[in-house]
Amino acid sequence: MNGEIFKKAQDYFKSSKGIAAVVSMLCIGLLLVFVNGFFTTDTDKKETAALSENDLNRYTKQLEEQLTQVVSNIYGTGNVKVMITLESSFENVFANNASIDEGGKEEDDNRTTQKQLVLSNSKNEGDVPIVIKQISPKIKGVIIVCDGGNQASIKEEIINAASVVFHVATNRIYVTGGK
Repeated sequence: MNGEIFKKAQDYFKSSKGIAAVVSMLCIGLLLVFVNGFFTTDTDKKETAALSENDLNRYTKQLEEQLTQVVSNIYGTGNVKVMITLESSFENVFANNASIDEGGKEEDDNRTTQKQLVLSNSKNEGDVPIVIKQISPKIKGVIIVCDGGNQASIKEEIINAASVVFHVATNRIYVTGGK
Protein backbone atom coordinates (compact mmCIF):
# COMPACT_ATOMS: atom_id res chain seq x y z
CA MET A 1 0.00 0.00 0.00
CA ASN A 2 2.77 2.49 0.95
CA GLY A 3 4.66 1.59 -2.22
CA GLU A 4 1.56 2.34 -4.30
CA ILE A 5 1.11 5.81 -2.72
CA PHE A 6 4.80 6.54 -3.21
CA LYS A 7 4.56 5.47 -6.87
CA LYS A 8 1.51 7.76 -7.44
CA ALA A 9 3.29 10.72 -5.80
CA GLN A 10 6.40 10.07 -7.89
CA ASP A 11 4.35 9.95 -11.10
CA TYR A 12 2.53 13.18 -10.12
CA PHE A 13 5.74 15.11 -9.50
CA LYS A 14 7.17 13.90 -12.82
CA SER A 15 4.15 15.35 -14.67
CA SER A 16 3.91 19.02 -15.73
CA LYS A 17 1.35 19.71 -12.98
CA GLY A 18 3.70 18.31 -10.37
CA ILE A 19 6.65 20.35 -11.59
CA ALA A 20 4.50 23.48 -11.55
CA ALA A 21 3.37 22.68 -8.00
CA VAL A 22 6.96 22.22 -6.79
CA VAL A 23 8.12 25.43 -8.48
CA SER A 24 5.14 27.31 -7.01
CA MET A 25 5.91 26.04 -3.52
CA LEU A 26 9.55 27.03 -3.87
CA CYS A 27 8.59 30.52 -5.08
CA ILE A 28 6.12 30.98 -2.22
CA GLY A 29 8.78 29.84 0.27
CA LEU A 30 11.36 32.25 -1.14
CA LEU A 31 8.79 35.05 -1.20
CA LEU A 32 7.95 34.46 2.46
CA VAL A 33 11.62 34.55 3.42
CA PHE A 34 12.17 37.72 1.36
CA VAL A 35 9.05 39.51 2.64
CA ASN A 36 9.87 38.64 6.24
CA GLY A 37 12.93 40.90 6.04
CA PHE A 38 10.74 43.93 5.23
CA PHE A 39 8.65 43.70 8.36
CA THR A 40 10.12 44.92 11.60
CA THR A 41 9.59 43.08 14.82
CA ASP A 42 7.61 44.48 17.73
CA THR A 43 10.90 45.13 19.52
CA ASP A 44 12.17 47.21 16.58
CA LYS A 45 8.94 49.22 16.57
CA LYS A 46 9.15 49.83 20.32
CA GLU A 47 12.79 50.96 20.04
CA THR A 48 11.93 53.34 17.18
CA ALA A 49 8.95 54.72 19.11
CA ALA A 50 11.13 55.21 22.19
CA LEU A 51 13.75 57.04 20.13
CA SER A 52 11.19 59.35 18.56
CA GLU A 53 9.57 59.96 21.96
CA ASN A 54 12.98 60.88 23.41
CA ASP A 55 13.65 63.20 20.45
CA LEU A 56 10.25 64.82 20.94
CA ASN A 57 10.79 65.31 24.68
CA ARG A 58 14.25 66.76 24.05
CA TYR A 59 12.82 69.14 21.42
CA THR A 60 10.01 70.28 23.74
CA LYS A 61 12.45 70.85 26.61
CA GLN A 62 14.70 72.90 24.33
CA LEU A 63 11.76 75.12 23.28
CA GLU A 64 10.70 75.56 26.90
CA GLU A 65 14.23 76.56 27.93
CA GLN A 66 14.47 79.09 25.10
CA LEU A 67 11.15 80.68 26.00
CA THR A 68 12.05 80.72 29.70
CA GLN A 69 15.22 82.69 28.86
CA VAL A 70 13.29 85.19 26.75
CA VAL A 71 10.50 85.71 29.29
CA SER A 72 12.84 85.94 32.27
CA ASN A 73 14.50 88.93 30.57
CA ILE A 74 11.23 90.87 30.53
CA TYR A 75 11.09 93.37 33.38
CA GLY A 76 8.89 92.26 36.28
CA THR A 77 8.59 88.56 35.45
CA GLY A 78 10.73 87.13 38.28
CA ASN A 79 10.71 83.32 38.45
CA VAL A 80 9.48 81.79 35.18
CA LYS A 81 8.13 78.31 34.44
CA VAL A 82 7.09 77.33 30.92
CA MET A 83 5.19 74.34 29.54
CA ILE A 84 4.69 73.71 25.82
CA THR A 85 2.40 71.16 24.19
CA LEU A 86 2.85 69.97 20.61
CA GLU A 87 0.22 68.99 18.05
CA SER A 88 2.11 66.03 16.64
CA SER A 89 5.51 64.42 16.32
CA PHE A 90 8.30 65.02 13.81
CA GLU A 91 7.35 64.33 10.21
CA ASN A 92 9.87 62.98 7.71
CA VAL A 93 9.74 63.73 3.99
CA PHE A 94 11.40 60.95 2.03
CA ALA A 95 13.19 61.13 -1.31
CA ASN A 96 11.42 59.44 -4.19
CA ASN A 97 11.77 58.96 -7.91
CA ALA A 98 8.66 60.10 -9.74
CA SER A 99 7.81 59.35 -13.33
CA ILE A 100 4.84 60.75 -15.22
CA ASP A 101 3.34 58.96 -18.21
CA GLU A 102 1.40 61.48 -20.28
CA GLY A 103 -0.34 58.88 -22.42
CA GLY A 104 0.00 58.60 -26.18
CA LYS A 105 -2.33 61.24 -27.59
CA GLU A 106 -2.98 64.89 -26.76
CA GLU A 107 -6.72 64.41 -26.48
CA ASP A 108 -6.32 61.57 -23.98
CA ASP A 109 -6.46 62.55 -20.36
CA ASN A 110 -4.55 59.47 -19.27
CA ARG A 111 -1.77 60.57 -16.97
CA THR A 112 -0.11 58.16 -14.67
CA THR A 113 2.27 59.15 -11.89
CA GLN A 114 4.47 56.56 -10.26
CA LYS A 115 6.56 57.24 -7.18
CA GLN A 116 9.26 54.96 -5.92
CA LEU A 117 10.96 55.47 -2.55
CA VAL A 118 14.72 56.04 -2.78
CA LEU A 119 16.60 53.72 -0.44
CA SER A 120 20.13 53.77 0.92
CA ASN A 121 21.83 50.52 1.82
CA SER A 122 23.31 50.45 5.32
CA LYS A 123 25.28 47.52 6.76
CA ASN A 124 23.59 47.81 10.16
CA GLU A 125 20.03 48.63 9.11
CA GLY A 126 19.67 47.26 5.57
CA ASP A 127 17.72 49.34 3.07
CA VAL A 128 16.73 52.65 4.68
CA PRO A 129 14.65 55.40 3.01
CA ILE A 130 16.52 58.67 2.44
CA VAL A 131 15.08 61.57 4.47
CA ILE A 132 15.30 64.86 2.57
CA LYS A 133 13.53 66.99 5.15
CA GLN A 134 12.25 66.69 8.70
CA ILE A 135 9.30 68.89 9.63
CA SER A 136 9.20 69.99 13.26
CA PRO A 137 5.93 69.57 15.14
CA LYS A 138 3.66 72.60 15.49
CA ILE A 139 3.11 74.11 18.89
CA LYS A 140 -0.38 73.49 20.20
CA GLY A 141 -0.25 75.66 23.30
CA VAL A 142 1.98 77.47 25.77
CA ILE A 143 1.49 78.16 29.46
CA ILE A 144 3.76 80.54 31.34
CA VAL A 145 3.74 80.93 35.10
CA CYS A 146 5.76 83.82 36.48
CA ASP A 147 5.81 86.23 39.42
CA GLY A 148 4.52 89.22 37.44
CA GLY A 149 2.02 87.24 35.37
CA ASN A 150 -0.97 88.77 37.17
CA GLN A 151 -0.18 92.31 36.00
CA ALA A 152 -1.92 93.15 32.71
CA SER A 153 1.00 95.04 31.12
CA ILE A 154 3.54 92.29 31.89
CA LYS A 155 1.09 89.59 30.79
CA GLU A 156 0.60 91.35 27.44
CA GLU A 157 4.36 91.65 26.87
CA ILE A 158 4.88 87.96 27.66
CA ILE A 159 2.06 86.85 25.34
CA ASN A 160 3.39 89.02 22.51
CA ALA A 161 6.96 87.75 23.03
CA ALA A 162 5.89 84.08 23.02
CA SER A 163 3.70 84.66 19.97
CA VAL A 164 6.56 86.22 18.02
CA VAL A 165 9.15 83.63 19.08
CA PHE A 166 7.05 80.61 18.08
CA HIS A 167 4.61 82.06 15.51
CA VAL A 168 1.72 80.92 17.72
CA ALA A 169 -1.64 82.68 17.92
CA THR A 170 -2.03 84.68 21.13
CA ASN A 171 -5.17 82.73 22.09
CA ARG A 172 -2.95 79.63 22.43
CA ILE A 173 -0.76 81.29 25.05
CA TYR A 174 -1.80 81.50 28.70
CA VAL A 175 0.06 83.56 31.26
CA THR A 176 -0.63 83.55 35.00
CA GLY A 177 1.04 84.69 38.20
CA GLY A 178 3.12 82.43 40.35
CA LYS A 179 3.60 82.03 44.08
